Amino acid sequence: MASYLATGCSRGLELALVARLATLPKTEVGTILATARQDHSPQLTEIASTSSGRLQIVKLHVTDESSVKEAVAVVERQLQVKGLDYLVNNAGVSDWSPTGLEGMDNLNEMFNINATGTHLVSRLPATSVQRRQESNNQHVRTAGGN
Repeated sequence: MASYLATGCSRGLELALVARLATLPKTEVGTILATARQDHSPQLTEIASTSSGRLQIVKLHVTDESSVKEAVAVVERQLQVKGLDYLVNNAGVSDWSPTGLEGMDNLNEMFNINATGTHLVSRLPATSVQRRQESNNQHVRTAGGN
């Protein structure tokens, strides 16, 4: 019974991932920790409410180190000594400017979310992925952001 932590679950690809994981038998997927900056995504809340307690919503802003540490504490309490089997890092944003890079005034913010945020979540040994030899750490990016 595997455990999953997925970032960026309020919409898009990760929302679809955790929705699918929640439909799998408990013998395959035991715990799903779905993170989001805000915990008021109606779709994510609906999935959690129908998951028989297997999907927990964890508030996490990937660019805020204190938020990452708080989320890690929640994850550790939830998993106790079992450790985490899968970390799927997908929190991200994308922007488009008709004038290209010269028209983008938020490139640093995008880099901070897409690269630094992934790093902050992945580097903390408390995420438990490093504790299990057979665990997996996946970084997912899509062309349109999340």
